Amino acid sequence: MEYERRAVVVASFRVGKKPAEVMAWTDEFVTAVKKTVENDGSQSYAKITADMGCHKSTICRTIKKDIDYSSYRKSHCMLITNASKESRKVKAVALLNELEHGSAGMLRFFSHEKNFIQDKTSNRQNGRWMFPSIMVLGIISRPESTAEIYQEVPRRVVKPSIDEIVAGRPYVFQQDSAPAHKAKTTQAWLLNNVLHHWSPDLWTPDFNLLD
Repeated sequence: MEYERRAVVVASFRVGKKPAEVMAWTDEFVTAVKKTVENDGSQSYAKITADMGCHKSTICRTIKKDIDYSSYRKSHCMLITNASKESRKVKAVALLNELEHGSAGMLRFFSHEKNFIQDKTSNRQNGRWMFPSIMVLGIISRPESTAEIYQEVPRRVVKPSIDEIVAGRPYVFQQDSAPAHKAKTTQAWLLNNVLHHWSPDLWTPDFNLLD
């Protein structure tokens, strides 16, 4: 027993922890912490520390080093009010009716960023979630995304895809008013290469029926 205590003290000096932390740092402890995190990844380190009855640094090191998880700040979510939901429902019905009766055969392509189903609120500073990994889908993720860089997307991807899909049928391509989208050079290229193109009016935020 005395030998084990001395071994713990020596090990604690090597890893820079207190002897009590080393004694508690077992495979069973790591498994218990991992199970706690997987059951509810939104728990704070302080909450897990209180439940496990150990020091906060022990929990932090266990999660970061032993489990290899990271704590990410939750993204700010847009609250969709009941009025907004009703407005979107009315616009969706109008859009479906127009597609079915008003302009049957007309294909519509939208280029737009939109949050559709995000109803919960969160604290941008303290609201976090612990993940084993994160997968991000990025279409364009360059801070220097100028109009010239953006124009490569419709030139190489959008226009060829539209031409392949429509196969000579009438269509409309509409963008939002992002700076690279409304640039004069972008508009000039679209007018010369995409015959049926709409640019949104800056003073009509509901121009897109999907908004």
